[in-house]
Amino acid sequence: MSTSSIKSILFIDDEQKLLQGLKRMLRPMRKEWDMEFVASGKEGLERLNQRCFDVIISDMKMPEIDGATLLEEAKAICPSSIRMVLSGQAEESSVLQAAKVAHQYMAKPCDIDGLKNRIRKACAIRDLLGKPEVKTALSATIQIPSIPQYYDAFMQQIENEQPEMSTLEQLVISDPGLAAKVLQISNSAFFGPARELSNPVDALKSVGFESIRALTKESQFVSRSTISEDLLPMRALTQHCQGVMKILEKIFTIEHFTEEQQWQARSAGLLHEVGRILLASLLPDSYREVSRLMSEEQLTQTKAEHEVFGVTHPEIGAYLLAIWGLPQEIVEAVAFHHTPEQREADQFNVLAALHVANVLEDELRPRGAYDAKLKLNQDYMHQVGRDEDVNDWLRKCELNG
Repeated sequence: MSTSSIKSILFIDDEQKLLQGLKRMLRPMRKEWDMEFVASGKEGLERLNQRCFDVIISDMKMPEIDGATLLEEAKAICPSSIRMVLSGQAEESSVLQAAKVAHQYMAKPCDIDGLKNRIRKACAIRDLLGKPEVKTALSATIQIPSIPQYYDAFMQQIENEQPEMSTLEQLVISDPGLAAKVLQISNSAFFGPARELSNPVDALKSVGFESIRALTKESQFVSRSTISEDLLPMRALTQHCQGVMKILEKIFTIEHFTEEQQWQARSAGLLHEVGRILLASLLPDSYREVSRLMSEEQLTQTKAEHEVFGVTHPEIGAYLLAIWGLPQEIVEAVAFHHTPEQREADQFNVLAALHVANVLEDELRPRGAYDAKLKLNQDYMHQVGRDEDVNDWLRKCELNG
């Protein structure tokens, strides 16, 4: 697997003409990508047993070894690879199998610029990750655990012959795990054409309830959190995310955002802490060390995470959302909401709104014994044309009463 800025990509398809067309159209990418093209699932597995790739892109319908089977084996051989499907029409059973192992699904015929864009976005956050075991754990992840009350309510609707769509819509804008999953499925072509959607409710409608039901029953669409409260208080964390979303609504009354930008910000607000959920669920023993460093050595959350994992929860969450194909604005806001200065900007945007809302929610929240107060990045705010301090923002948003 590549450790340099050049990414390694393996294309697997039994259509020789398609492979030849991909080779020709992707030739200009040779300085960025180390690409290999193989004409069968069997040959693809032989190549994977010789080396791992940053990205594996496979057709679904192939003789001997189909795409879902290949990607399942690829997951075991090269667990940290990004796995994508590029395929024509497939039976629902095959799509459901692919949903268990593929991070994204692209439909043929494929727009070459769209393909390049998906690969670039999926790889963009990859270099920010720290230890290899973190990358491996994330690439193996197919869902973000939901807090029990939302999971139970969701499953109740799944079992209902006549589900209440209003209840499902409320659930997907309340629970980070549910929101992320419906956005992943809708932003890929698992069920019909991919659409770039930022609104989880629109994503739910786009995928359709029957497809969601099938995914839930066959492909581990959601999972019920078993994270202990002493390790990570999931209910309080989710309430924090919902609080950030409420403050974003205040910001929208004083800053001009399009409807699409508003939903990008809302979804980023709901999802900005998923990295903490992932670390606590995937690597609980290591995450307990984070808690120890915070309580005994008074390290901040992010400094303790970096000490243990070599990376922090914003990058962790953003990486999974990136390889799941969520819109770039959401991914960047999640990745840099603590460090917005790492992104160049000259206007108040989605990232800036999330940064402000997160700081304001933290300012209003009762402090725990070891909670360090978040600070507004004044240099970045000046860069985007906003010189107000926290108290100014509290007043503007009518939150200081």
